[in-house]
Amino acid sequence: RDSPEMGRLIAKSLRTEAREKRRPVLGGLAEILYAFADFFDGKLHLAEPEFERTATMFELIGDSEGLAFSLLGTVAVWRRHGRAEQAYSLCHSRILPILPEG
Repeated sequence: RDSPEMGRLIAKSLRTEAREKRRPVLGGLAEILYAFADFFDGKLHLAEPEFERTATMFELIGDSEGLAFSLLGTVAVWRRHGRAEQAYSLCHSRILPILPEG
């Protein structure tokens, strides 16, 4: 959050490791980091589609934690755009049901 550039450096390292070791989930996490770096850098127009892409990927592979993080990124973008009601609805319809109980 405080250093989008540091987030991008970490994401780049994770992306490289994911490709070398053929670990797609790690690659997805790298993409989420890139999206959050763009978000905290004020580049919402880049962050929103990145969050949507990663959400789709994590949903396809059945990774609920990755999906939740991606959707939370979308919520953050929507709130910044003044779409609080849509963000609230997304939390209740897609995020809360996949979170572990407790």
